[in-house]
Amino acid sequence: MDTKFIMASLTKQFTATAILQLEERGLLDLDHQVTKYFPDANQFNEITIHHLLSMSSGIVNTGHPSLVENFEKSLGSNITSLPSAEETIALYSDIPLNFKPGEEYEYSNSNYFLLGLIIEQISGDTYETFLDENIFEPLGMLDSGYSLDWNIQENKAIGYEKVITENNVYPSQYDEYFLFHAAGGLYTTMNDLVKWDRGLYSEKLLKKETIDKMYAPYTKIPLNSDYGNGYEYGYGWLTQRNNVEHAGYLPGYLANIYRELDSELVIIFLSNNQYIGGNKISNFTNTLTNIVKGE
Repeated sequence: MDTKFIMASLTKQFTATAILQLEERGLLDLDHQVTKYFPDANQFNEITIHHLLSMSSGIVNTGHPSLVENFEKSLGSNITSLPSAEETIALYSDIPLNFKPGEEYEYSNSNYFLLGLIIEQISGDTYETFLDENIFEPLGMLDSGYSLDWNIQENKAIGYEKVITENNVYPSQYDEYFLFHAAGGLYTTMNDLVKWDRGLYSEKLLKKETIDKMYAPYTKIPLNSDYGNGYEYGYGWLTQRNNVEHAGYLPGYLANIYRELDSELVIIFLSNNQYIGGNKISNFTNTLTNIVKGE
């Protein structure tokens, strides 16, 4: 229960909470354009914070070939620290949006990278410090944090990957999870995620009306996408009726959290084997839900 796992894209719900905390404090508006915080980011001049949160900005995902090429040309392939905000913005300068902001859904880690930069710009703190002081410490999540020091963390699960040409799994050689920053760079434990779940039923972090806004459906997910079976994207959460959920995948790790808001049921899955597969997680979640409900 206290073993540490990379939480991958579960990070996004923490980033969304931090943004909404800044909104509650009057330090930003969700209708603000990205260029308010980064005036030179002309390629983003129609994109608002709301578009970033709801995966409706049109910004390409981090694996886009042009973005990878720009990254390697500008920063090299062996990077040991995060690029600056200016360097990050510049990487997107010659890459067109995939669609007009607000018109479609497309899952893109780039949205949450930019939200992390906005948190740092407004707060004057690093992303790590802001989350420690405003989320982890208030909830007593003392075994959660940003993976900048993952290599020296104690009591962590070793991630395993599958070699495509074999049936065996081997310890992952990847350890630069910090590069995923506000889109996927956090680690946590099972106990801490339970504290997170319980904390979201209180007002320790956000007012109830703000939490409800985080869970609201904003962007319809196409049926041919992951979670396309009736889910819509809220702010860092996939939402469907009275359920919210999110999964995360990175080399060696898989995570999922499923929450039913009316019954306060939560099912949390953390794995150090990335290749268990999303369908198995979904079936496992459904089975446990039925057991808990006596169905």
